[in-house]
Amino acid sequence: MSKRDDKRDKADDNAERDGDAPFQSEAVAAFVAAVGATIAQAREDGTNFAKVDVVETLRPQFEDLDREVTETIEKRDRKISDLVSLVNQKTVDFNQLKGQRDRERERLPTKAKEEFAEAMLNVVDAVDAAAKAMRGADEKVLEGILSISRMMDSNLKTHGFLKIDGLHEKADPQYHQSVGETESTEHDEGIVIEVVQGGYRNETTGNVLRHARVIVAKKPTIDAELHAESSVTARGPD
Repeated sequence: MSKRDDKRDKADDNAERDGDAPFQSEAVAAFVAAVGATIAQAREDGTNFAKVDVVETLRPQFEDLDREVTETIEKRDRKISDLVSLVNQKTVDFNQLKGQRDRERERLPTKAKEEFAEAMLNVVDAVDAAAKAMRGADEKVLEGILSISRMMDSNLKTHGFLKIDGLHEKADPQYHQSVGETESTEHDEGIVIEVVQGGYRNETTGNVLRHARVIVAKKPTIDAELHAESSVTARGPD
């Protein structure tokens, strides 16, 4: 590294430390000193300064000064560009965060309703279990339990929560969870033939609070088909 380059690096470091301090550098000082030296030399030689080829005499200093000014401007431009990029990125991050908070704020009432509905499903399940346990027993008691179940379903529906059933319909993975399969010659494969536990969804948002747990039909084995055909043949035509 030449002495001139070393001086320039030191000047850059000083400029960075000084921040917004007036621009000072070795190139400027060298240029000013060269101008003074040229004038002094012209006087010593008895030459009219106006006749001195100043540009040619000071060409090295001009080149150093021009190079340093250019580098300084480029460095400042890069810093400004980096700062603008940083501000833009922070603006994007802020807008994303604001949008997320706005969506969360809008969803709070819906989330509270869904949490309450999910808690109510435990009561619904208990009533349904009681109804199943009472089948074949006292019809009046059973009807009372079923009446409570219908009332709860109605209240949930009033608040926008619809029951997912789908009995005798094609099972939909979006709403149904298959918990078993049963061979059937009366239903196509994948048809819901029993609802083990009803599901619920939010009519407004489409969110599924709970999938319906179902048993679906599947194609019977060859032996089962033969047995079914034999049974029909044995019975004869109706």
